[in-house]
Amino acid sequence: PYGWIRYKRKVYRDTMDSQLVDAMVLMANAMKSGLSLLQAVEMAAAEMKPPIVHQFESVQKEVQLGTGIDQALLAMSERVNLPDLEIAVHSIVTLRETGGNLSETFMTVANTIVERKKVEGKIGSLTAQGVYQGAGMCAMPFVMAGLFYLMDPNYMYYMFNSTIGWLTWLVVIVLDA
Repeated sequence: PYGWIRYKRKVYRDTMDSQLVDAMVLMANAMKSGLSLLQAVEMAAAEMKPPIVHQFESVQKEVQLGTGIDQALLAMSERVNLPDLEIAVHSIVTLRETGGNLSETFMTVANTIVERKKVEGKIGSLTAQGVYQGAGMCAMPFVMAGLFYLMDPNYMYYMFNSTIGWLTWLVVIVLDA
């Protein structure tokens, strides 16, 4: 059950993370058209798909029960625990305290998230390339031994039937590890 819960939590968080930019753009456009922050949250709750809808609905319910919009957004940020959402919520709360253009802030945060994801994707692809190269290099002694064995089993006879051969295999495994 623990592994299943971790998997479902990861899927939930990844889905929320992928929906966040769309929600930010939707709310920015709603605020540009003259809606308030609460109305933009209501619009996001009505227009988006689960699971982010559930979080916006929770914000709506908290506000209806008397919690301030800032506290409701901060509570959502703590519940979901996504770094991008924390950045967005804290910038919204700060901007509401100091005054400023919220729709512009939504667009700026959305663009920042998109650019950060692009950089993370590039880093991930470069890292994956190095990992695959390392795995290929670690597999090379075993692949070559298999090929030599297929070409002529006598080539590998001493590697499997002598003490020095087994010590060589032990050294190869230790160095690979």
